[in-house]
Amino acid sequence: MARMTAWGVEGIGEIKPGDQLGDVIVEACSAEPNGPLLDNDVLIVTQKIVSKAEGRLVAIDPDDPLSHKGLVEQEARRVVRRRGDLIITETKHGFICANSGIDLSNVERGFAALLPLDSDRSARRIRDIVRARLGVSVGVIVSDTFGRPWRKGLTDVAIGVAGIAGQGTFALGFNVLPEVFVRMPGGQTFAVIFFVLLFLAACQEYEIKGNDDLIDDVNDDGEPDITVTPVSIAFGMVQVDGETTSIETVSIKNEGTKALEIHNMELENAELGAVYTLSALGTPLIPPGQETFFTVTFEPLTAAEYNTNILIDSNDPDEPQVPVELSATGQAPMI
Repeated sequence: MARMTAWGVEGIGEIKPGDQLGDVIVEACSAEPNGPLLDNDVLIVTQKIVSKAEGRLVAIDPDDPLSHKGLVEQEARRVVRRRGDLIITETKHGFICANSGIDLSNVERGFAALLPLDSDRSARRIRDIVRARLGVSVGVIVSDTFGRPWRKGLTDVAIGVAGIAGQGTFALGFNVLPEVFVRMPGGQTFAVIFFVLLFLAACQEYEIKGNDDLIDDVNDDGEPDITVTPVSIAFGMVQVDGETTSIETVSIKNEGTKALEIHNMELENAELGAVYTLSALGTPLIPPGQETFFTVTFEPLTAAEYNTNILIDSNDPDEPQVPVELSATGQAPMI
């Protein structure tokens, strides 16, 4: 008999702007009672903590219940319908939802939470950190609770995914916990909360696939699968003297079944090219099971903080762009 087990992750605590969710989840799920994570587990992360971690919080007037309405049209691509104080919009992401997905719940009074700028990228970052630190390949879903316009009730929607192919629509009748797992035989999981499993089983719109089909489903047709290690490099403090540098090596591996092509590799902030130097790749075409390397050299020009991302573009259909976070500080020479 096929079974699914579900549990909520304990001990995450309050998420603050600047927190690296991947690291937080790794710390929480590296051992019992939340872990250890297994290959093909799927983690669902609510949009709220993603928005908090990414600093998508905007100050509003805490004494004016409508003070966030100006943000609604600012975050909308178009207004679909209005009814009283309710505004149905299409967000810049393409979602049709109430008030552009802006939320006042579970945030500090006087603030509103906006949707993440790119939830797919947020999911990929979490997945890459989990894979780099724990050595397991998981799927990640960023979820949000949407109302159904002009209808009663709520649904939960996947607004961002990584390592898992979207197979249909799933609707949950309750708001989900911050992180929840459902594990099936053979290690496959699907992330929903325990008390709606019967609903999912009866939902004709959702397709739950076999043990090896759901995760990285796109690879079944012969596709590349990029793994970048590490996904975060902290150079620490490096002296500003025109001579001292710090060098780190980054690996790009193809875990898929088709050749991986690296199309482009650049700094997100091009102006930091004066302090961060990327070497050429060993090869831009990586056969299945093989890897290549490049180095990142940091040489500060002034005593300052230097934070940016390396953006690696490839033909991986699931992760077409992988960021590598860079952080460093130039230290003034001692006199």
